[in-house]
Amino acid sequence: MGRGGRKPQWMRRLASERIDILLDRAKRTVREAPELARRYVWLARRIGMRYLLPLGAQRRRSVCTSCHLPMVHGQTARVRVKRGRVVRTCLGCGTITRLPFARERAERRDYQPETPTVEIGPEGLTEDIIRELERHTATATLISVKLKTTPPAERHDWVLVRALRERLGVSVVDMRGRKLLIKGEVNGNRL
Repeated sequence: MGRGGRKPQWMRRLASERIDILLDRAKRTVREAPELARRYVWLARRIGMRYLLPLGAQRRRSVCTSCHLPMVHGQTARVRVKRGRVVRTCLGCGTITRLPFARERAERRDYQPETPTVEIGPEGLTEDIIRELERHTATATLISVKLKTTPPAERHDWVLVRALRERLGVSVVDMRGRKLLIKGEVNGNRL
């Protein structure tokens, strides 16, 4: 068999098991012998490269990207939650890794295709726009609103938000730049 190319499935499975064993041993020995733990991680990475096995997200996140020390919470890594992200700090080298919450990423991805969009121009809330918003609040849970005002009219945007709350009884879920995400009623039930 030549040096390059893909190895047979049984070899790849065996290599994957050995990578798991080495990473597990690295986590168990990191407190007593950090250099030995780094060696285990190095061997696991070499096996992965030799057999063309990607480590995968779970395995990659269990090791520091800079110093290759196994990330064991409370021993070699400090974990905090800040602004909707998991912030991990390696206590060996000080490298910081920020990971967004998967659930929030999925929610953002899920609501976009179904939400009806209403555009409010520089003239503000007209009766036609209010009727359209009332029609959408009766059928949809979330409604996307685009504000088509000029940039110096930031105060005007907040007046529109207040008017939406007062006239339609909707609540603003999210506001990013000129886009609002509002939540209304469905079949008379408040959400």
